[in-house]
Amino acid sequence: MWEKGGEKMYKDRIQLNGKDILEKNFKTAMRGYHQEEVDEFLDIVIQDYEIFQQEIERLKQENERLKQQADT
Repeated sequence: MWEKGGEKMYKDRIQLNGKDILEKNFKTAMRGYHQEEVDEFLDIVIQDYEIFQQEIERLKQENERLKQQADT
């Protein structure tokens, strides 16, 4: 999972991003889910997903800073 320097991490396992979630369309069926409720839930998922991505990026930067600090 980890490449030297931690660059790859779990990128090969991440399947979605916020845009993918936003643009996903589901087929409707006679007794399907309430579309508005699903859309509202997906909006929350997208927001959380983007926060997680930002936190991962922040932690990567902090990790890099700490590695450089340890090397000096």
